[in-house]
Amino acid sequence: MLKRVCVSLFSLSIVVLAAVPLFSQDKKPKDCAGMISDDASSFTCEKDNKVWKVSNPGALQGMEGHHAKLTFRPSSSGDALVLSASAMTQQDQQSAKAAPAPQPKP
Repeated sequence: MLKRVCVSLFSLSIVVLAAVPLFSQDKKPKDCAGMISDDASSFTCEKDNKVWKVSNPGALQGMEGHHAKLTFRPSSSGDALVLSASAMTQQDQQSAKAAPAPQPKP
């Protein structure tokens, strides 16, 4: 009886240890430069041209339509990103400052 319990626990621990790397793959932050969509709902990464949905688009407010470098983690579903940090490229920062502010429509 004790031998059967020990064998069961040992085999369970092997299965758990084998599964740990599978769960930790999505937890690594990624850095990518690319374009933010005009409504900040998506981001196109230049490395692989993958289009990511942005799960927290409010964090990209004021960067819509610009080239930026983002640090993010893929969501659990794998098709969206959770933003950790963002920065507009230096060239886009200068063009954003030089562009006139849009006028509200009456």
